[in-house]
Formats: sequence, structure tokens, C-alpha cells
Amino acid sequence: MRIAVVIAVYNGEKFIEKQLTSIYKQSRKADEVIICDDGSNDNSVAIINDFITSRHLEANWRLYRNAVNLGYIQNFYYAISLSSAELIFLSDQDDLWREDKIEKMAAVFAAHPEVAVLSCNFGVIDENDQPLHGFMIESSSLSEELESVSTDDILYSYRWPGMTMALRRSFFEETSSYYRQLSVPHDLIFALFAAEKGCFFEYKYCGCDHRRHGNNTAGEEHRIKKLLNLRRKLTEMVHYEGILSELLAADLPLLEGNKKIKAKHVFHQQRMQLIRHRKLLSLLKLYGSYGTIRWKSLICDVWLICFGNDRNHTQVGEKQ
Repeated sequence: MRIAVVIAVYNGEKFIEKQLTSIYKQSRKADEVIICDDGSNDNSVAIINDFITSRHLEANWRLYRNAVNLGYIQNFYYAISLSSAELIFLSDQDDLWREDKIEKMAAVFAAHPEVAVLSCNFGVIDENDQPLHGFMIESSSLSEELESVSTDDILYSYRWPGMTMALRRSFFEETSSYYRQLSVPHDLIFALFAAEKGCFFEYKYCGCDHRRHGNNTAGEEHRIKKLLNLRRKLTEMVHYEGILSELLAADLPLLEGNKKIKAKHVFHQQRMQLIRHRKLLSLLKLYGSYGTIRWKSLICDVWLICFGNDRNHTQVGEKQ
């Protein structure tokens, strides 16, 4: 089974060489590595070119430079379309892979034809490669068990970022026409379509380290002081509301998924308004009526309502 690694790059000069090195050192080498630079205006392209030529990787490592900036989502789709392998691993520009990531995940695909999209677990590191710990950081498992992921799991707490994912080319070819034009994050789309088909699985093995720094595309956060910031929280919630709205407007062929996305959308809109207007009792009732409670989110929401700084918070996603 031929394997490709596709890497989306944009102004990644600070960490890209470390990531490329971790891919280069894999115990099971990729048959092709596709790198798409999305119009960087730093030294990313020069660093990548030097990495490839100094190691004589021109035969199967290829760098493409987009004529116009596509954005990270479309850049990933473009990179995938340029590969020819049966199995495609997604890579960000600033993380680190464990040396056996490709080997172990490829073995799971080989042994389990029912798996179309597979995510491993991951650790979290800082700018200096040091492990990070935080209230919202999930602990990684070493059990190496395989566990099916449902739409309910995805909408409860999304913990399968693209840098942990690999997918079969056949899955992408069968589904991509439905979402290629959307601005919904590619990893969420892959997860939702695969979960609908019952072919999305989590491999409980820590295959990589996700780097947190000031320029992360997704803006993830682990520091409790940053998490418990009302303005930041409302900004994040407005963004997520936009994603859910776009998914529903697209009317994707997700028979069960669309119902659950709609229910999540209603809950999310109500939750956002109750936090914005500091309605604690109503928020508690809302959580109780929704069903499964994510306790970490509830604790953060309660703290924000009771103690969050409300300076200018009504300007986030709401008219004065």
C-alpha cells in the first residue's frame, strides 16, 4: 500500500524543519511527500527546498507553491489531490511525529479494511518542544486499542485534529465533491462523513506532539487564565456557531449527522446567549436538558458567568 504525507505550509519558517525531520526519520518511509506552500512571505520555501536537496529527496518529496493564497482548508484539499497514494497522512507545519507513527497507523489500516479515517492520540508541546499540561488537554492513551468514533462523540468534544489523521484515498474520492467548496475545517468534515458511514476510528496510541504557540491556525489554548476570558470565549463560540450554520446550510448527505448537528446548533446558540447575558440558572437548566454534560465546559461556563470580565463583550457577535 503506497503512502503519502501531505503538508500544508504558510509562514512556517520557525518550526517547519523540525516537522520535516520527524517525517524524514519515520521507521516506515512515505512513498511520497507533498508539500504545498500557500504563498508564504517568510523563509519557509527556502528552508523546505534546502531540506529536500541536501538529503537528495527530489525523487519523492515535492514542493508546490500556490499562485494565490487558498487558505489552509483548500490548501489541504489541493495537496491531497496532488498525491497518488492509497493512504494519505495529513501533516501541519509545526508539530512533531513519533518515529513509528506511519508504521503503526499503516498496520492498522492493513489489518482493518473497515477503517477509512484513522486518528491517533497526541501529546502537547510548547515552542521549545517541552510537554504542556492543562485543564482542557486530554491525556493520551498507550493501550493501542481501536475505538469507533460516532457523530455524538464528535459533537460532544472534538479531539481529533487533522495532524493526527490518515485516510484512504477511496474515502476522499467518494466524499470530497460534497464539501470541497465549504470553509468548514477539513478534519471536522472528514470526521463527520466517516462517522456517518461507521468508518472513523481512534487508535489509542500517541503518535505525535501538537505544538501550541501564538500563531496556531485553530487558536487552541491550554492556559486556564486564557480559557477563562469572556471575550475570548464568546469569539470562539461565534466562530463555532458559524461552522455549524454552514454545515446545516450545505445540506450534506448526513442522514443522522444533520439531525445531531441541528440539535447541537440550537444548544450552542442558547448557551452562547446565556453566557453573554449571565443567566446562570437558565444555563444550568439548558445543560440538564441537553443530555450528556461535558463537565469541563460547564465549569468554565459557570466561572465566566460569575467572574468573567464583561468589558466590551457584547461587541462579539452581537449588535449593540
